[in-house]
Amino acid sequence: MFTDGSAIPRKRGQLFPPAGYGVVAVEGGQGHEHRGGRELHVQCAPLAPSTPNLETGTNNSAELLGFTRALQWAARHPAARGRPVCMRYDSVYAAMIASGTWKPKCHRALAAEAKEAWDDLYKITSARLWMRHVRGH
Repeated sequence: MFTDGSAIPRKRGQLFPPAGYGVVAVEGGQGHEHRGGRELHVQCAPLAPSTPNLETGTNNSAELLGFTRALQWAARHPAARGRPVCMRYDSVYAAMIASGTWKPKCHRALAAEAKEAWDDLYKITSARLWMRHVRGH
């Protein structure tokens, strides 16, 4: 699972500047980038005020939402069921919050959703869930 999120820095008083996230699930392929692998799932969306557990649009909330949606897809989709899952991310914040390594100071509702998604997938994969950091852009 590859995840990413991004937001344009917001102006004072602006809750939702342009922001969004992306997720790609890949199987097979060569190397840590899975070159030539088969895409199982692609998901991307803008952040919006109607998104559950999302209070504001920031780079961190976009990254965390992407990480969370990847975990949720892997826990629910038949193509991922019973298989080990490697989360590839560039946001240390999203990975550490979702895994429970760090405690959230903000985005608490989204962080709780992320942690629940992590715990659910961890159980489903019989602890065959791990993370690998990739360099950001």
